[in-house]
Amino acid sequence: MVTPTVQNQVVVTPVVTPNSNLVVTPRGSCRRFPTAERYLKNIGECLWRDNSSGIIYAIIKRTTAGKKIQFKRSLQTTDRNEARKRLAEFRFELTGSSAVITPAQFAPVITSPHSDISSLSQLSIADIGERWLATRTNLAESTRRRRKHSITTIAAGIGNPPIGELSKLTCEQWAEQHSIRMSSSTFNKDLETLRSICDYAKLHGAIYESPVAHLQRKVVRYAKRIVPSRAEFAEILAVMRSKKSNGKPPANDAADLAEGIAYLGLRQGEANALKWGDIDWQRKQVNITGTKTANSTRIVPLFVHAEALFRRMQQGQRPKLTAPVFVVSSCKTPLATACNLLNLPKLNDHYSLRHLAATMWCEAGVSFKTIGAWLGHSERDGGSLAAKTYTHLRAAFVNDEAARVNAISACWQGIPASPATSSA
Repeated sequence: MVTPTVQNQVVVTPVVTPNSNLVVTPRGSCRRFPTAERYLKNIGECLWRDNSSGIIYAIIKRTTAGKKIQFKRSLQTTDRNEARKRLAEFRFELTGSSAVITPAQFAPVITSPHSDISSLSQLSIADIGERWLATRTNLAESTRRRRKHSITTIAAGIGNPPIGELSKLTCEQWAEQHSIRMSSSTFNKDLETLRSICDYAKLHGAIYESPVAHLQRKVVRYAKRIVPSRAEFAEILAVMRSKKSNGKPPANDAADLAEGIAYLGLRQGEANALKWGDIDWQRKQVNITGTKTANSTRIVPLFVHAEALFRRMQQGQRPKLTAPVFVVSSCKTPLATACNLLNLPKLNDHYSLRHLAATMWCEAGVSFKTIGAWLGHSERDGGSLAAKTYTHLRAAFVNDEAARVNAISACWQGIPASPATSSA
């Protein structure tokens, strides 16, 4: 392809089909050729089939300087899928909305050595994946790392062939093996990444259809989380702050972290990022810097029990506003040890404490929309995720709610049964 310059403009000459007097009509209709008893039928966007020979033609309309120009070309094939690929090549040759390509029009299009359709189809899955990931500018850093890991895993599992040679059978074999080795959530995340890569390649004409569009996600079965009662949580904290029988010092710092997460519904990363300057003592608010997404940054009320915790942690001192509130970054091991000593179900992660906070708020009658906002869920969620996740609550609270329904069941006992309808 000749590189366009100011002195040398590349003019794309429209290729006119032998039937130059063809009159193009809107999609879905057909018009008789004046010179022959043949019909041209629209079979897709910019694609027309000659009913006599079966040859597919590409017809593209452009507007230049207020004038409408029609470009015609025989795609020299009767296969629709192949015609779509050649149509993409034809569109690329036209390059924009004008038949005359100037340097100003050409510069935004050619941005890399892989801008040619044929070279795009020869790129590997990993290369196409990197190009797709570079366009996702709104992703959080943790999500970007997770997507990059998925691209590496997919390329290693499939063999990293050129995207144009990726077949449905290859994708099916990868999905069958990958679903056995990985958990349901990991497999679904990798499948979603592969779909996005194929959609990106299809958008740029490297492939005409996605070879993974027919693959199904796996059903995710979430493990049941253990939520202690208020009394049990108080016992757990007392054991964490007591002197251990094995001579280890009390885990006061870990207990402070556990309390802070349970009182404010923090994620572990949010608790580690919390600074003393984020606490507004006058307005009774805590500014939470979200670590998962930009929407997770939020303001949570400084509850009475949380304020008492922070006052006790200060111990009459004035820490720097930039100093972290919690000294340790994890309380997982002391938490599990305390549950063991009390013969309580093991709290296996920090998220159980966040779950405890949401459960307490739900039992207190706080709306799901407010709970979702305090937990840092998306604003578009409107509390639906909180309602879906925390409606089960604890067994004791569910029994109390069921007792309310049972209390009014006597009203239904006095209602006479509806008479049976006699058949004609």
